[in-house]
Amino acid sequence: RSANSEATNLFTELVSGDTRTLTFARTRRLTELIYIYSQRRLAEVSPGRSNQIKPYRAGYLPQERRQIEQELFSGQLLGVVATNALELGIDIGDLEATVLAGYPGSIASTWQQAGRSGRSQGESLSFLVALDNPLDQYFMRHPDSFFQKSFENALVNPGNPYILRAHLMCAAWECPLSSDDEKIFGSALTQEREVLGGQGILRERNQKWYLSPAIAYPAQAVNIRSTTGQNFAVVDTSAASLLETVEASVAFFQIHPGAIYLHQESP
Repeated sequence: RSANSEATNLFTELVSGDTRTLTFARTRRLTELIYIYSQRRLAEVSPGRSNQIKPYRAGYLPQERRQIEQELFSGQLLGVVATNALELGIDIGDLEATVLAGYPGSIASTWQQAGRSGRSQGESLSFLVALDNPLDQYFMRHPDSFFQKSFENALVNPGNPYILRAHLMCAAWECPLSSDDEKIFGSALTQEREVLGGQGILRERNQKWYLSPAIAYPAQAVNIRSTTGQNFAVVDTSAASLLETVEASVAFFQIHPGAIYLHQESP
């Protein structure tokens, strides 16, 4: 039996028993599929529960995500199938169980997802259902390798010019840049400041660098989640309604002509 089928069975068994559960899937497509399979299964074994689960992932409209978060927090929903969009940063109340459909890719993410359950003082459950790949299977055969490992170090390159230039523009909008800012932005500050100056974006006056008045609010153009701010709209032409937005980085292989794209059970 596949890991996704196993995760579906665990999820529906827990929800059928009135256990508030959050299931994590590795991709948006798997999130939708596990939700669809779970809803069909619950309709057979526990019809009253089939409408008490929902999927959650990036791309949904903000108002849809907020509604799902509120319904999960208030207890209206017994279960949610989500990507790592629900891994942290959002208060979703007290959950009793989590199901991880596949190793999330890091020790830190695994504990973060598993720790979504049991935040009250009661007992909780967390299941890691391994996928059929070498890393997942390695941890199944060598669990001590997982439990004895510490969290990974976060790797950041603050001198990346594509990131640094955008942040320099945002900082200059707040207040003029000076040579003292090197202790914040690092040794790459001078070079990138000169690049922006050559483009007319920064202007030097009395050893301070000011943002060009032609740029109103640079932070609005900075995407903190991806390297591009371009999104594509997914529209239901039969109802002329916006379903969701998809980032350019994944749009070309997910919503190309002829693609089958899943959105809350509807292809």
